[in-house]
Amino acid sequence: MHNPYAYYYQKAYKELFDKHYGNDYILFARAGFAGSQSLMPKFLGDEPCTFYGMRESLTAALNLAFSGFSVWGSDMGGLGNKRKHIPNEDVYRRWLQWSAFNPIMRSHGHTTRGPWHFGKAAVKDFKKYYWLRESLKDFIYSAAIKSSKSAFMMAAPLQIAFSGDDFIKAVDDEYLFCGEILAAPVVFANATARNVLLPHGKWTNFWTGAVLSGNTAVNTRASEGTIPLYIRSGAVIPVKLSRSLKLCENMQNGSVNGIIVTMAEERREICHYIADGTAQRYITDLKYGNTAVISNKDGADVKAVIAKGISAVSVTADGKALSFTENTTACAGYTVDRINRQTVIYLPEKWTELEITGGGREAENLALNRLITSESDATASINRTIADGDASYCWTIAEDTKDFVIDLENSEIIEEIQLTWGYAYACGYTVCVSENGTDFTVVYKNTEGLGDEEVIRLPAPCKARYVRFSDFKHARATLSSLADIRIYGKK
Repeated sequence: MHNPYAYYYQKAYKELFDKHYGNDYILFARAGFAGSQSLMPKFLGDEPCTFYGMRESLTAALNLAFSGFSVWGSDMGGLGNKRKHIPNEDVYRRWLQWSAFNPIMRSHGHTTRGPWHFGKAAVKDFKKYYWLRESLKDFIYSAAIKSSKSAFMMAAPLQIAFSGDDFIKAVDDEYLFCGEILAAPVVFANATARNVLLPHGKWTNFWTGAVLSGNTAVNTRASEGTIPLYIRSGAVIPVKLSRSLKLCENMQNGSVNGIIVTMAEERREICHYIADGTAQRYITDLKYGNTAVISNKDGADVKAVIAKGISAVSVTADGKALSFTENTTACAGYTVDRINRQTVIYLPEKWTELEITGGGREAENLALNRLITSESDATASINRTIADGDASYCWTIAEDTKDFVIDLENSEIIEEIQLTWGYAYACGYTVCVSENGTDFTVVYKNTEGLGDEEVIRLPAPCKARYVRFSDFKHARATLSSLADIRIYGKK
């Protein structure tokens, strides 16, 4: 009876709670046996507060899924085995972002797991992933209902989700979350990128909008606050958006019903539950090779769409063309983010069919493979690390580094600068621009930087050929490291 004990113990609790609370309660357990998949969620055990512990938890999660357990959660940051055990900032932040894509997101440990105990950057990350999880709550709830009705897995190993695809048969650190999002947690220290193996089909990077073909290995940017995520083609993901129609933003003052969509490769019919027994159906399809078609079959009350991976040239709702606008929250229309390759649409009431035609211009990274000079780097390794579009390696900003200068080769209109930092980053620096390489003008000063993916939107577009970074202030005891730099403008 030793092994079946876990089953009968949990069954007794479930029957008791069913009797007194109906279906409005939550229980979870650690032990399990054949048949206990249907009783309650599992947590992944008492793991060390280290990357080793996080890897063990990820392995345990996928092993559970292979055994038919769909709903589980880990101890965010690890439990540890003594009161003095506490994760370091790197472990906590990586485990936090992974927990947001667990079927159950939960914080637990012998010691505190409050983000404010791990620094300002951890607090920023917690807000980002808490609100992203809140945005995805309807999507996750729908997946939980599907899981209770069928063999659908909330977090499916790729070998289950894409059975027969030999390319991903050995993958042991990725999974398909709620049927649409491939999650690839970072489980090693001081990372700025990780290798992700994509199954067959088209995949859209959740953060950058880049669309990639599957059955390939992709070196994906993964700075300290970023978990690599890819959305499968033809997806429809119900979300709650902030009033400014953005993800990862505070929604305490209200939200907007929306969906995230990607370009389909073929017809897909998608069903999302809003309650047990009540569902909303969508059909996605491809038209003319570059037009995404989304049919709202049940008239779901969807006010906004984020079309990831699509720079639209036109949008129609029920045959009526929508206008391009700079403010999509004011009236029905759409706007295009050419840098992050996405189109945001505010829809008319009671729409039933949406067509989004892609193929619009995407922003060009003006810094890509451009010459960067620094007096402190005689080997010019700076060019091989931060100007090549590959975030795998970092350039260390030495103590004697006064500045570095990027030559764009031509005078360009500059509007936005993006920096990808390593674990150690500069919390302060100055950005100057020049047309002749001699007379520089300050356009931005950072005094409270938090590293990760830093986006600098200049107060006003400026024309320049040279961009200089200087006056570095290191945030940590170690020297700051920069993995990638991107500059965007009118091109």
